[in-house]
Amino acid sequence: MTGLSIVGFWTALILLMQIYMTMRVGLVRQKRKVSLGDGGHPDLHARIRAHGNFVEMLPIPLVGLALLAWLGGHDYALHAFGALLLVGRICHLIGMGGKHNAGKARPIGMMMNMLAILGTALYLLFLAVTAGGNLPA
Repeated sequence: MTGLSIVGFWTALILLMQIYMTMRVGLVRQKRKVSLGDGGHPDLHARIRAHGNFVEMLPIPLVGLALLAWLGGHDYALHAFGALLLVGRICHLIGMGGKHNAGKARPIGMMMNMLAILGTALYLLFLAVTAGGNLPA
């Protein structure tokens, strides 16, 4: 796999999770007959916020991964950061759901995401500074 295909692989899995998250909200909206907002239903509110957090947290790290691939980031780093993002979001989702809401999965998921973002940022800084004039066209 090339760097961009690795990023494509992790992005595709995250996009599939995006579809799942959207469907989770839609199913409860149908069940509760709520087309806008949460209608005062805590279960719907939790799903909306989990989905919102997902959408808020992923676009910029995925751009960072693509830039890492473009700058020649190591395949293992791309896989590690992509996996941390995906598994972190899965943990966060588990932690946001129902009876597990008070569990440790949510903060573990957020920590995994923060580590992926920090690692991506630091590696990107390193590559950007050391690449000099050797950037790909």
